[in-house]
Amino acid sequence: MSRFFLLLSLSPLVGCVNSRTQWVEVTVTTELIAPEGLSAPVYGEWNHTWSGEGELRVPLLPFEDFAAEGPGLVTTTLLVPLDGVEGLTLYAWMDLDGDGLHCAPGVTDEPAGLGEALPFPATEADVTLSLDAPCLGAEALWDGG
Repeated sequence: MSRFFLLLSLSPLVGCVNSRTQWVEVTVTTELIAPEGLSAPVYGEWNHTWSGEGELRVPLLPFEDFAAEGPGLVTTTLLVPLDGVEGLTLYAWMDLDGDGLHCAPGVTDEPAGLGEALPFPATEADVTLSLDAPCLGAEALWDGG
C-alpha cells in the first residue's frame, strides 16, 4: 500500500509535458557534386547545425537519413522541429564499393562532404555538397560554423 502512495505522490513529477513543438516542412534541393568519373549511391544524414542551449549546445545532431541514387540534383522534403535547434546541415558520402558502409576496413577512397542548407528556417532551401573528402566523417569536416 505504501508503494501506491509513493507512486501517486511522484506522478506529478513525471507527468506529461504540455509544451508544443514548432515544426516547419522544408523542401530542400541538393546538388551533389562528385569527383569526375565517379558515380555510385550516396548516403548520409540530415543534421541540426546546432542543438541545445548553454553548456549543452552541440553541433551536428542527426535527425533524418538521406539517400540518393548518385550525384546530381535531389529534392527532399523534411519535417524539421524548430524548438532548441538552429540550421540544417547535410552530411553525405558516396558508397563506391556498394557495401552500405562508409570506409569499412580496407576502403580509403569513398568521398564525403558536408553542406549547410540555406536559407533556414524557410519552407524552401538549397544546399550544394561537394563529395571531395575521402573517408572523413561529419565531425572531421565540421569547421565550427
